[in-house]
Amino acid sequence: MASYKLRRRRTKYTQMLQRDFSIDVSLEPTQSVVICNAGLVSGVKYEEVAKLFTQYGLVESIVMVPKKSYCFVVYSSVSAAAEAYDAINGKEKLANMDSPVYLLYSTSVPSEFGLSESHPLPEGLVLLSDFVTEEEEERLLNSVHWDLDDHKEKGKTLKHRRVKHFGFEFRYDNNNVDKDSPLEEAIPLECDFIGERLAKLGHPLSWTPDQLTVNQYQRGQGIPSHIDTHSAFESPILSLSLGSDVVMEFRRGGRHVPVLLPRRSLLLMDGESRYAWSHGITPRTMDVVAVAGGLSVRDRACRTSFTLRKVRQESCNCDYVDYCDSQQPHIHIPDHEASRLEELYVHKVYNSIASHFSETRTKQWPNVTEFLLSFSVGSILIDAGCGNGKYFGVNPLVFQMGFDRSVGLAGITQSRGHEVFVGDCLRLPVRDEVADGIISVAVLHHLSTQSRRLCAVSEMARVLAPGGRALITVWARSQTQQDLSAYLKQDRKNRRRDVDSVSESNNVISEIPARSEESNQELLQSNLGSNILKENIQRTDENNRTCECSDFQLPVHTARTEFQHPDVFVPWKVKSKETNHQTKEVFLRYYHVFEENELNELCSALTDITKLQTYYTEGNWCIIFEKKS
Repeated sequence: MASYKLRRRRTKYTQMLQRDFSIDVSLEPTQSVVICNAGLVSGVKYEEVAKLFTQYGLVESIVMVPKKSYCFVVYSSVSAAAEAYDAINGKEKLANMDSPVYLLYSTSVPSEFGLSESHPLPEGLVLLSDFVTEEEEERLLNSVHWDLDDHKEKGKTLKHRRVKHFGFEFRYDNNNVDKDSPLEEAIPLECDFIGERLAKLGHPLSWTPDQLTVNQYQRGQGIPSHIDTHSAFESPILSLSLGSDVVMEFRRGGRHVPVLLPRRSLLLMDGESRYAWSHGITPRTMDVVAVAGGLSVRDRACRTSFTLRKVRQESCNCDYVDYCDSQQPHIHIPDHEASRLEELYVHKVYNSIASHFSETRTKQWPNVTEFLLSFSVGSILIDAGCGNGKYFGVNPLVFQMGFDRSVGLAGITQSRGHEVFVGDCLRLPVRDEVADGIISVAVLHHLSTQSRRLCAVSEMARVLAPGGRALITVWARSQTQQDLSAYLKQDRKNRRRDVDSVSESNNVISEIPARSEESNQELLQSNLGSNILKENIQRTDENNRTCECSDFQLPVHTARTEFQHPDVFVPWKVKSKETNHQTKEVFLRYYHVFEENELNELCSALTDITKLQTYYTEGNWCIIFEKKS
């Protein structure tokens, strides 16, 4: 590169670092190296930086700065930093980069963004290293026969791992066990020594395990973050790691604790760590781990986990009520409050966010597209809750019209040249039996009582012609029914966007950086008339957030986590134009998330329709039904 270009680039980044963090660039080697053209905003991952830069010496910390195109690597010595600088600068590339990295030395780093690898373990979490010997590890692995198929229990291959159950099957469709249907295959005898060894080490169990789940993870595979269902199992839960090290991520509210599970170690999750902290494994091929004085990268290999549990026979009465399915109170929304709740927390919200909401709704859902294309020439289709009209024009051979309760969204659809009107799904201004097809995508879950949801389905059935078909989609309470849903899948690259939002398939469009997420962990106490809340920097437990609605309260859902309650507020966050984007307006949208079979049972109450298909996809329950002739 020409010298004048190098000078110009150095000047550019020198001014940028000084402006952003008052950090000076050094012409002489220092311990701190700036990667000028690689950061979170460009999609570069922490692990990729660690893998490249730890080859040249001990790394003390790596600083990834939210919403910036640069990051920092701090070495334990100047000589190590200089060696890395000479070997990498202008020569090496990080993943997904078209050009080599450009480096500078800096006199300091923005320490508040440092990713520390030293964390106190969650209360009740115990890690016992070298719990089994290499010989015992081999015997345990050989005790699992993955090819066994007796038509009742077999080694199953999920998208992200292979799994086998002993004693009782853990059902991923409802995150529970069928206590009345034990499996024929009991826990292998090779596991019998575990309880006795725990007692010798000072961790005696008050029960004998009767359920074992064996997960086999190939390199790069993981498991979604979750809390084992309280009513399903006693405490503690035991997890034995065989074959490879791995980092398990523990989260509670805004707190995040990565824990390295060494090969042949045993993890005990008891008390708070079992009942209130979620745990999961991020799918990746390597982990950044703490070593003496700094950080290092450890490649993953094939790992097999033995998770031993005791099936609970009675309901759970733990102290962590907010996370406990046995102690969740049933929230009854009075009929006289339902319409007002929806007016303030659905209709007014979507009018307020219509323009920005529309900008995030461009991708058509394949299942809906397939349904629309199934109609013949001249068919009349109605989009019940059409939003910005993104499903118009999918099938050019039909006549399509739509309606939406939001004036703002209906206006956007009209501006695109489509036939649209403002309407209410509870009272369709459409004649009986005129439509050959109806779609209702992500609408029904905004109705707050069963009677109102049934009314909406009945209205769709009324306007369908005999033989006409309808497709309804709603959010599912379980986001891991088949696999990690799009809602729970997050990538660091999304941090470059400005809003934290969710699509009809529960796909989060963007993610607010970690510091901003922590800033809105507050107890939200709001009267029914207030649907816009300003963020507060006070930190409290995210899962204690509620919003008061007259004589009842609804919880505020924590983004990118499993739904803990059937009736929730889901935040939509937009940067405030009035405050130069430094604060965010938080709009709370009401959702009723559906349990398995709930949508099916709702439609079963109508006698003039025939259910054709019910299925789950990407965090949604869907049903197709036909109007009887």
